[in-house]
Amino acid sequence: MATPEPLVVDGCTPTPLASYLKALGVLRLLSSPANNVTGEAADPRARGWWDNERFHLGTALTSDDILRFFLEDYAPSPIIAPWNGRAGFLEGEEQESSTRTGADLMRRFEASPARRFANMRRTIERSRGNDELVRLNRLRARTKALKNELKTLQGEEWKSRDEQRKNAEKQEKQSKRLLLPALRSATEPDHVSYVDACYVLSVDEIPMPLLGSGGNDGSRDFGVNFADKLTQLFKVDDGFATKHGKSLLDGALFGGGRIGTRGTMGQFSPGQGGSNATTGYEGWNPLNPWDVVLAMEGTIVFAGALTRSWGAAGGNQAAFPFTFEPIGAAAGNFSTEDPNRPRSEIWAPLWKKPVAFVEIAAVFSEGRLTLGGRTARTGLDAARSVVQIGLARGISGFERYSIIQPDSKMPYQATPLGRIATPDRPRRDLIVDLEADDWLGRAQRLTGNRKVASSRARHAIRRLEDSLFQMSDAARAPEGTRNALVSIGDFVDWLTTNRKAREELNPPPRLSQDWIRQADDGTPEFRIAAALASLGFPPTMPSGRPAPVSADGASETDLTASVHRHSPDEPSRSPVAPALPMAAHFAPIDETRFFDAAKIRRLRAWATDTPPTVVWSAGSLVSNMIAILERRMVEATMRGLPDKPLAGAVFVRATDVASFLEGDFDDARCAALLAGLVWAAPARLGSRRSRDGTSVLEPPFAYAALKPLFSTDAALRCTGALDGAARLPVPPGLLARLRAGGGSRDGRVTDEAVRAGLIRARASGIASPFNPSSSHGRGPSRIGVGVRADRLAASLLIPIGERDLKAMLARVWPGAVPDDESQMEGTTDVA
Repeated sequence: MATPEPLVVDGCTPTPLASYLKALGVLRLLSSPANNVTGEAADPRARGWWDNERFHLGTALTSDDILRFFLEDYAPSPIIAPWNGRAGFLEGEEQESSTRTGADLMRRFEASPARRFANMRRTIERSRGNDELVRLNRLRARTKALKNELKTLQGEEWKSRDEQRKNAEKQEKQSKRLLLPALRSATEPDHVSYVDACYVLSVDEIPMPLLGSGGNDGSRDFGVNFADKLTQLFKVDDGFATKHGKSLLDGALFGGGRIGTRGTMGQFSPGQGGSNATTGYEGWNPLNPWDVVLAMEGTIVFAGALTRSWGAAGGNQAAFPFTFEPIGAAAGNFSTEDPNRPRSEIWAPLWKKPVAFVEIAAVFSEGRLTLGGRTARTGLDAARSVVQIGLARGISGFERYSIIQPDSKMPYQATPLGRIATPDRPRRDLIVDLEADDWLGRAQRLTGNRKVASSRARHAIRRLEDSLFQMSDAARAPEGTRNALVSIGDFVDWLTTNRKAREELNPPPRLSQDWIRQADDGTPEFRIAAALASLGFPPTMPSGRPAPVSADGASETDLTASVHRHSPDEPSRSPVAPALPMAAHFAPIDETRFFDAAKIRRLRAWATDTPPTVVWSAGSLVSNMIAILERRMVEATMRGLPDKPLAGAVFVRATDVASFLEGDFDDARCAALLAGLVWAAPARLGSRRSRDGTSVLEPPFAYAALKPLFSTDAALRCTGALDGAARLPVPPGLLARLRAGGGSRDGRVTDEAVRAGLIRARASGIASPFNPSSSHGRGPSRIGVGVRADRLAASLLIPIGERDLKAMLARVWPGAVPDDESQMEGTTDVA
C-alpha cells in the first residue's frame, strides 16, 4: 500500500503564536480519543512536522476526512476557568439570572444534550458542586453587599459594617487560596490539563504567562472567548456545525475560503488585521473563529508541573515548558528605557522529522533546557543551551516570543523576536568565560541600578546581550562575537569613568582564544586589532627551538626574545616574565593580576589610582596608537626594561600594515574591536582576506627604514642584523617629529625621520648604502611623499613577523641580514 502524500496545513505557520498553537491543537485533537465523540482517535498514528514555514501532517486521513472530523466528531476540551470572575461561576446571588456573557454561555453548555459538548458539560456540573467555589461565591456576594451598604451609612453603624466587610474580605482571600487545589482535585480528568496550563499549584499559585494571569488577560477570559467562538461554529442545542462553521474550517486549516467575521485573538495574534491592515480601508478586525478554538486547544500542550525535573526552584517561569524570564536581548523593537517589562519569553520548538503527538507531548512534558547542570532561566540561558545540545532532541530551532505590554493601557501581546536555529552539533559556549565570578550577572545587575549606571552603560549591556544571542546562532556567531567584543570594550570604557561602578565590578575576566578564532574575519582591521591587543602578553618558546643566547652565553628570558616564533596554540614550555599589557592603556588595571589571573584563579582587579599608562581617549585611532607607543617607550625607561616593550604574542603581515598606511582602512572599526580584544588571550590568526582579491600591497620605504628601530633588539638578533649585546635604540624626538607632522604627505617630515633612523642604525653597526646626509642621488630624499607622517608613526606600534622584518631590513640595509635559508627553519608564522 502506497504511503499517502503528506498534507500541507497552510493555515498553521510558526508565526504568529496563534498559528503555531493551532498546529499543536490540530495534531493533539486528531490523536486524542477524549476529543472524539466516538471515543477513538481520528488517527492515533498521525505525525506532524514543520517544513518550508508550514505545518505538515503525515496521516491516513485525507483533507476531506480531517474536515469531516472537526465538523462531525470533534469534542471540545473543557477550556473553562471557574476561578475567574467573568467565567460565569462567581456571579453572587444573581448566579442563575446573570446576563453576563460568561454566565450565559456556561448555562447554555450545561443544558446542552449534545454528545459533542459532554466534556464541557461534566466540567461545568462538577464546578457548580465544588464546595470551595460555592463558598467563595457566597463570600464575594457578601462582600459586595456590605460595600453597597456602606455607601448609605454613617457613624458607628458605618464602622460596624466596615468591620464586617474587612472580615468578609479576609475570608474571601483565604477561600481563593484554597479554591484552585480544591477545583483541581475534584474536577474532570480532561479539565486538569487546562488547570495545569493556567497555573502551577505551589505555596503561591504561579500563572502561566502564555495564558495571562490565570486563563485571562485583564478583563478577557480566554475560556469565555473559546466558548463564544464555539457557539458561532456549532449549534449548542444539538452540536451540529453551523453553515458559518463549515465555510470557515477549510480556510483555518488549509488556507482556502473567506474569513467573514470580526473579532480578535488577543495576545496570541497581535496585528492580525483590522482597519487599514491591507490595501483600502476596513473598519473591522477579520477573524476566523476556528483560529481561536484550535489555538486554545493547542495551549493545553503547555501544561506545567511543579516537579524537581522542571527545575522550578530556579525560577517561577521554569515551571512551564520552554518559558523563560525575559531580558529583552536580541529584540531591536524593545528599548532599555521602556517601563513596561515583558511578562516572559516563550520559545516554540520546531522540528523537521515526522513525530507522533505522544512524542511531542514528551518533549513539552520535560520542557526545559539546561545550562551547565542547571535549568535555563532566561532567554539567553536558553540560547546558550541550544548551542550546546545541538540536534540531540530532534528540535531544529525555536521561534522566540516575548509576552509584552506595549502600553500600560493595552493588553499583552506575543511579539515574535526571531528564530534560534539549533546547530548540527554542539559547540563550545564562549559566554561561560564572562561568567567567571558571575561577572556578566554582576554587570547586568549593576546597569539595572539607575543610581549608578548611565543610559550609556545600559545600552552597552543591552548590545552585549544582543550580541551574545547572535553568538548562539551558528550562521551569525562570528558577527555576534565581534559585536560582543565591541560592546565589552564600550562597557569597560564607561567603567573607567565611574569609580563607584568599579567598586562593585571587577575588570572583565580573561576571554579564551576561541573568542578571537570565532571573531576573526581575516580583514586588516581585525588582524591589526588582534595583534595590537597581544602587546605585552608573554610568549612561549616553541618546541625544538632553543632560546636566543645573549653575549654572555646566558639564555634570553625577556619578553621579546621569542615573540616572532611564538604560537599561542602551543603549550607553555619556557614561561617568561610579563610586560606591560595593552589593556593597561585602556583602563586602570592592576598589572600584577592581569596575566596570572587564569593560572592561579585570582580575579583581575582595578588599580587603586589611575596610572599614567591609561592614555586611550576619545580621539582617533592614529592619535591613540601614537600615545600608546610613546607611553610604552617612556615606561621602558622608567621600569628599567632590558628591551623595548613592543613585542606581541600575535603579529600581522606587512601587507596588513600597508593597508593601514594607504588609507583604505576603517579606523573606527579597528579601534572598537581593539577595546574588546585587549581582554582576550591571543590566538593564531587565519588567512588574510584580500581587499579586492587581486592587489598585494607593500609598505613604503619610509616604513621599512623605521620599523627595525621599533622592533625589539632580541628580534633583530634573531634576524642576524644585530650581534651580541648590540642594541638599536630609538633616536630622541623621532616620534614627536612624526606626530607633529600630522596628516602631512609632502615627505619633508618623514624624510627627516628616516635620516635620523639611518644615522642611528649606522651607529649600532647596521650600515646602509643610502647616504643619510645626502638629499640627492642615492639618499632617501622625498621618499616620504604620499605617506601621512602621523599614520606612519602609529604603524610602528603594530607587531610584524620575523620574515617581514627581514624583508624590511633587506630593503634598506642589503647585506645586513644573512641569506642563509637555515635561519628560517623552525620559525612559526602566527599569521
